[in-house]
Amino acid sequence: MVRPDFEIVTFNPHLDADFFSNLTIPALLAESPRKPTMMGFNSLEALFLTIEYPDSVFAFKGPLTIEAPIPSGGGVGMPFFNRSQLVEFIRHQVHPRLGSRQSTPKPAAMELQDELLKLYAPEGNSSSKSKPKTNFIEEYTQLLSDVLFILPAIWEAQMKAATATESPIYLFEFDHLSKVHASRLPVKGVVHAAEYPYTVGTDIFGSYELIEEDRRLKEFMVDAITNFVKTG
Repeated sequence: MVRPDFEIVTFNPHLDADFFSNLTIPALLAESPRKPTMMGFNSLEALFLTIEYPDSVFAFKGPLTIEAPIPSGGGVGMPFFNRSQLVEFIRHQVHPRLGSRQSTPKPAAMELQDELLKLYAPEGNSSSKSKPKTNFIEEYTQLLSDVLFILPAIWEAQMKAATATESPIYLFEFDHLSKVHASRLPVKGVVHAAEYPYTVGTDIFGSYELIEEDRRLKEFMVDAITNFVKTG
């Protein structure tokens, strides 16, 4: 979660010289013992940050949460986040060290902001040919998922693969969303720790009974991890 160009977490770990002589992750990886690695990410990791996640043992409202209206007939409301809000969020967050929130952003910060806007909030974006897109809650969540979870995992895997060619690196994306649980979600996506019911038999975000296809996936996941532990 440590990013010099998009930092939304107040407290972050920072490398210093107290314990390590090298202060870059590639340098530390180059001198560390070689070992096989299995690592992964989920398709919409930050969903627990952007909505009040239903049926959870660890649900909360935070500064990134978009509250949903309560439908008059009950059920799950859809959080609303329009394009102007997403544009403002990107312009505000990128970034104190490249530009300042209190001053005119430097060219490098503005260039990065423009790239993010092209990817996550392109002008004229629409969900159909006739109906312009108005709700960007999924794009907002995907942006945070990419910045805080997915890209760091990919970069770590790339760095490990580059410095430890004789040790295998297995990187996977977990994108299974249980049909039982999907009906409770206003935004469909696989949240952080959604693999727990399929790997360690517990849940953090969303509590639901596994159906047959879920149980088959659980068996596959347990076998894959067990084989990795045994053989690397």
